[in-house]
Amino acid sequence: QKLRSEVTDRVRADVAQGFEFVAHLHNHPFLFDRQPGDRLWTTPETVGDVAGAVAPSTNDVRVYQQYASELRLQQAWVTNGLDTLRIRAADLGKLAAAAP
Repeated sequence: QKLRSEVTDRVRADVAQGFEFVAHLHNHPFLFDRQPGDRLWTTPETVGDVAGAVAPSTNDVRVYQQYASELRLQQAWVTNGLDTLRIRAADLGKLAAAAP
């Protein structure tokens, strides 16, 4: 989490100087070597899930909403290396409405 605030602080400073926060690129890679108990919280039931979904998680949406509000993020991009979902900041509320 320390790195996240360091990066966010730098983005905040750049935006304050007139730069535009055009997009945040977030990687959802394929994971073919998952083992129960790994750092990805793999369980025996999820060990076969290789991930790679381009849908943002509920937490991703919350972070993007915060960035859009505070840092004027224009787009959020979620990629798995093959496909990329590009979400306009104006559409983030639609995703939040679908979140539990």
